[in-house]
Amino acid sequence: MTLLDVMGKFWLAAKPDKKVPGRLTIDEENNAQLDLIDPLYALADTFNLDDQPVRILGTSSGKLLTLDRCFKTPLSGILNTYEKYSSSLVIEGAHFNENEVMEFNSLTLKPNYLEQWVWMTGVRVDGNNEDFTLKVSQNESMKQAIDGGEISLDFYAGYSGEVVGTKTITDGCTFRVKFHAHSPLERLFGTASSLQDLITLGVGRPASIVHADLRRDDMTNPCRLYAHWRARTDRNDSRMVTPHNMLFSFSDIGGIDGVSAWMKNAARFNSVIAPLRGYWYTSELDVETRLIVLYIAAESLDKVLTGFKKSDAYVRVKRLAEKAGNLLFPVTDINRWVGELNTARNEFVHHNSIFDPADPLDYIHLYFLEESLYFLIILCMLQACGIPEAALARVHQNPRFRSIMKHLRG
Repeated sequence: MTLLDVMGKFWLAAKPDKKVPGRLTIDEENNAQLDLIDPLYALADTFNLDDQPVRILGTSSGKLLTLDRCFKTPLSGILNTYEKYSSSLVIEGAHFNENEVMEFNSLTLKPNYLEQWVWMTGVRVDGNNEDFTLKVSQNESMKQAIDGGEISLDFYAGYSGEVVGTKTITDGCTFRVKFHAHSPLERLFGTASSLQDLITLGVGRPASIVHADLRRDDMTNPCRLYAHWRARTDRNDSRMVTPHNMLFSFSDIGGIDGVSAWMKNAARFNSVIAPLRGYWYTSELDVETRLIVLYIAAESLDKVLTGFKKSDAYVRVKRLAEKAGNLLFPVTDINRWVGELNTARNEFVHHNSIFDPADPLDYIHLYFLEESLYFLIILCMLQACGIPEAALARVHQNPRFRSIMKHLRG
């Protein structure tokens, strides 16, 4: 699937006088490729920037394009192409000159699984099976303040695709974050990442970014953002995401108030969330790496909650378990649970006897220990974000959580 495929003229932001015809394509993973029929650099140029990123501007059918962080790539025998560039960030709808800061004050974001996580629809059916009226309604936006601005969940609903007297009903929702002042693109990336993490955490699957728009008060139309996001959409995954299988849904955490609470605390818990991203978005992590990543997150969480009080790894994890109390533990013996985890952690970090055939590790049991540590981290972090206790207690109904507790109780 191709998100963008256009012909146009392109030039270096630092050298606007030389414009070169070319073709820009962006695939479904937001990888941008620019093929040019002439070089951007004149032969008289004595410097070589092949190994340095450049900013390229372009126009196509009246649309403005800014390609940032562009690198020259090998041609690989492509016909009718003189130069080829790859870019990790493309803005459609505006030009930003060389060294100009990319600033916006609004971001509209659509992560994958958002509709399932929110679990609301703009479609309403009135009447009985024989005589009913189908109404398409648009829910009101839900808004809440965040640091420096406002976050909202916006809904859309309507008809589209009229074919032979029939119409297709479309409805969905997006997040919109609006800041009071212009903010650099890096801040908006951080905001998008925090929302992506929340959906991923809630549904239990890597949530890719499906669409992103940027707005600024002095711009008439929004700009489309193409960028490399952490997760990729798995189009082969046809499993339905339902609230029953989620760790928590939008309503579970208090709706837009819970989203706002997460956003306000995301920076505070960045040292915890950063290692967890490896757990969420990296496929097929081995057992050893998973445990080490989770221990890094657990120790970081305890440091944040205790004001960076000095303690060893055993004490930090035990303190989290005691803090969670009955919220997580009907584990019968906390000391034993922490002891087994800590022994495995030391084996993996120090390699004392990890390959000793006389005393092999039980990797199946260790998997369930790791999973319980993951849930402990998440519950304690959400608790610290002010998520209601009733929402956290609902985790006990999650099938994944129940299987872990069943194994550990046994």
